Amino acid sequence: MADAHAFIPLSDRDEENLMSGFYATQRGVKKVIVKSSRDNYSAIMHQMGLDSIISTRTVACNTILRTVRSRASRSFAAVERMYRLMDGQAEALEFIAQVGDPYIHVPLKDLHVIRDALIAVIVRDGQVMVPFGNDTIEAGDYVVVISRRKGLSALGEVFKRG
Repeated sequence: MADAHAFIPLSDRDEENLMSGFYATQRGVKKVIVKSSRDNYSAIMHQMGLDSIISTRTVACNTILRTVRSRASRSFAAVERMYRLMDGQAEALEFIAQVGDPYIHVPLKDLHVIRDALIAVIVRDGQVMVPFGNDTIEAGDYVVVISRRKGLSALGEVFKRG
């Protein structure tokens, strides 16, 4: 088993996945990802050295939230993808900037980003860039925002008015 590069136990029983993942870790497998449907096992898994946990409940919740937020937002670029980070304390949100949005062509230094939010990445024409003050958001850009504020559903909500 030490020859394996990765191991992912996918049984229907969380306990089996937990024990199989722990066994693989003990046998020297470098990357172990454990599927779990119970959030109350995550602390135990972390203590056992299992840091990559896929929660079926969290995946389903994120999918539902992304769909609801996307449909609720019509005026600005809606959420394309959403991931919860740090046990739900923060979210990574991906938006696609649209033609005519008020923040298009405006240098980031001239936009007022809401508190507890960060424009982390802009992807333009397949090129990933970490933005700085003189960079702008252009129509068609993928914009990744990291935020501790919950409920953001549109890229326009990341910027303060005025």
